[in-house]
Amino acid sequence: MRRVLNHILTIPENPRWYIPLIVVNLGGALYGFSWYAQQLAASPPVLWPVIPDSPLAVLSFGIMLLSLRARRPWPLLLAYGLISSAKYGLWTVFVIGQHFFVGRVYDFENVHLMLSHGGMFVQALLFARYWRPGRVYVLLGGAWFLFNDFMDYVVGTHPTLPSPELLPYVAAFSVVTTVAVTVGLFMAGPSRGVPDD
Repeated sequence: MRRVLNHILTIPENPRWYIPLIVVNLGGALYGFSWYAQQLAASPPVLWPVIPDSPLAVLSFGIMLLSLRARRPWPLLLAYGLISSAKYGLWTVFVIGQHFFVGRVYDFENVHLMLSHGGMFVQALLFARYWRPGRVYVLLGGAWFLFNDFMDYVVGTHPTLPSPELLPYVAAFSVVTTVAVTVGLFMAGPSRGVPDD
């Protein structure tokens, strides 16, 4: 078991894993954008950058992996990819977990979403151990996601919730997650080879 764990922990150091992960993340982005298609069609284009949270997270993570494989990390993209994958991975597990807790049905879509978003969180943790942006970029990323939280829960651009009555808890959890992920990445400091302005 320890060997398996050690192997998993070294994935970010082994570029041969990057292509399968890129394919998985880009495939997840395509699925996610189709999931948000109706909400995007009903919203003005100016709001699109704050609506499909998880698809944008995995799309950015896939592009981030391409830049890392080329050994040309983009610090702002690195901050966005790590924060968004950790944040929306946790967010979805929390939202669907709450949905299950209040006695809703365990259907295939909800279980699939919970597992796939749990994977988003795990991949963000794995890569944050090895690749981290500078603190300035982490703060910029955190500021963007606090703005996104404002748009989601004050303006109302959040996705359809399986249990709408839980909205206040979901909003609070989202803000707490933004702060916790940003602070954690900030405290970890930059990795070698990534500029810290």
